[in-house]
Amino acid sequence: GIGSLAGDLTNTTVRNVQSRHVTILGGPGTGGLIGRISGATSKIDNSSVVQGSIQADCTSYLTTGYNVGGLVGAIPGTTNISGSFADLSIQSIGCERTGGLIGAIAGAVEVKNSYSLSAIISDDISVGGLVGYLQDTTLTNTFSTRSVFSTNNINVGGLVGHNVSGNTFNNSYYDKDRSGRTDTGKGITRTTKQLIETLQAN
Repeated sequence: GIGSLAGDLTNTTVRNVQSRHVTILGGPGTGGLIGRISGATSKIDNSSVVQGSIQADCTSYLTTGYNVGGLVGAIPGTTNISGSFADLSIQSIGCERTGGLIGAIAGAVEVKNSYSLSAIISDDISVGGLVGYLQDTTLTNTFSTRSVFSTNNINVGGLVGHNVSGNTFNNSYYDKDRSGRTDTGKGITRTTKQLIETLQAN
């Protein structure tokens, strides 16, 4: 994996880390902060990536490339995320599972009080404003505000791209005006004005 802090972490706590002015050129498993994090005791708290860009190109690989995220590329399971965000420009070419905060999550993960201000341009499937591919995960108090665009319209969403199974959504929203998405069942749709009012109320 590729990330401004680390490519691959296991059973690690990442706390109070902010990465600024990043320019990341990567492929599969690229995150603004961490490429891939796993392990039952791993957690990310109060950390962010702001002001910069990710350009991920998976087209030159023999097999399909996956997992590009503004904060983390991939979380295979049991890592909790809290109080964290990403604010980047993300361009993902030939990479499945691209998210403004996390590319893909698969299993027993909670993401809370976290958000994405990242804008995404992709040409592949499973693209989400917050998470590209989501399975067995609880999202609590999360939101995404920026544009989510893919020329391949399979499993593309304002908050979550591919809502696989076993997911719970609590107070999780996306901006339908800015994202250009209108999908339902995987995050609550809000206009820009409504989202601002909702966030101010909380």
